[in-house]
Amino acid sequence: MRVATRLKRRCFQKFGNKPKVLVLGGPTGVGKGALSLHLAKQFPGELISTDSVKIYKQCDILSNKLPYIEAQKHVPVHLINILEPTDIEWNVHKFAEHVYQLIRDISSRGKVPILTGGTMFYIDYLLKPLPEGYGNRVEEDTIDHYKSLGWDYCYKKLLQIDPEYAPQIEQNDFVRAVKAIQVYETTGKKLTSYKRNDVNWFEARKIFLTKDQKINVYRNIDLRCEKMLLTGLIPEVKRLLKITGFENSTLSKVIGIRETIQFLKESTFDKNTFLQYLDVFQSNTRTYASSQIKWCRRKDQNYWFVDANTDQDVLHSQIIEYYDCKDVYAFQKQHSAHENDLKMFLDAESYEQMRRYIPQLEYFNPKTEIGLKNIESILQQLDE
Repeated sequence: MRVATRLKRRCFQKFGNKPKVLVLGGPTGVGKGALSLHLAKQFPGELISTDSVKIYKQCDILSNKLPYIEAQKHVPVHLINILEPTDIEWNVHKFAEHVYQLIRDISSRGKVPILTGGTMFYIDYLLKPLPEGYGNRVEEDTIDHYKSLGWDYCYKKLLQIDPEYAPQIEQNDFVRAVKAIQVYETTGKKLTSYKRNDVNWFEARKIFLTKDQKINVYRNIDLRCEKMLLTGLIPEVKRLLKITGFENSTLSKVIGIRETIQFLKESTFDKNTFLQYLDVFQSNTRTYASSQIKWCRRKDQNYWFVDANTDQDVLHSQIIEYYDCKDVYAFQKQHSAHENDLKMFLDAESYEQMRRYIPQLEYFNPKTEIGLKNIESILQQLDE
């Protein structure tokens, strides 16, 4: 209690011309939301969502938005439910402009801006801005045009424009390649000519919340996907599909929606087609979580990795200490929070566990009576 009171007094002091921001990232389903809401009450602070799906209206179940909507009764939560499902004008540059203004506003009122969400590209762009043209949406027609010409053509064109950036892109990643070409065609400058310096007008304390073993992250994700289906993901997507133009929207391409749309196009619905759909949904979500972890393991990110299973009182106290410390690197070294914690993703035992990983269905196990009942309930939703 004394720690919280002391911190509360400090939060209402001016941080000079350099506000302090808490950034809370992590793979999907790890518990970022509950932790960020608790911290917002304790600091006190206000939440800024860095989730590229929560920003859309009518997409509550997939984005796990309901706890944030409920929390708004007690804690301000920004950048949720502000876009229509068919909005295609939003981009990462507009996101950054909104967040910069929110940071200034929240800090001016003596509160702590807490950025929370799993869209690591949004956070990365926010802290290390790219040229404005990179934030623009690449039209599907443009990507299709380059796909029709083939990867070799696209890659050679980018290699001529930016020989330093081209080798950084994985094969057939047309979106990133075309974006880089688009920046050059819009500005006349290659992407690597922009020096990505850290934003220098605020200080970011970055935390990456995860589980002690990657396999536990995967199990959490599989369970979360099942719970989404139990609480009405399919009816939610069906409602979205009734909106004119939704199938061509940005939102329709996100994980969970695109697999559901494909499932709804099946000619027959039975236990097997449902289980295949669930398997693809879970697999794609796990792959996305892996990319979130890899993003933050990059040497230039400097995240403090925190085990979500840590005793909550201890964790809250450590985060307050981290936020308040003067030497971030010394704090991370003292708490074995960077290099040592990364080993939990890299050791041989974990690798072997992941190689043999098989999802364990909790609610839709076809070998159990309750699993069969839940599958039947989902199939009935398709006729409604």
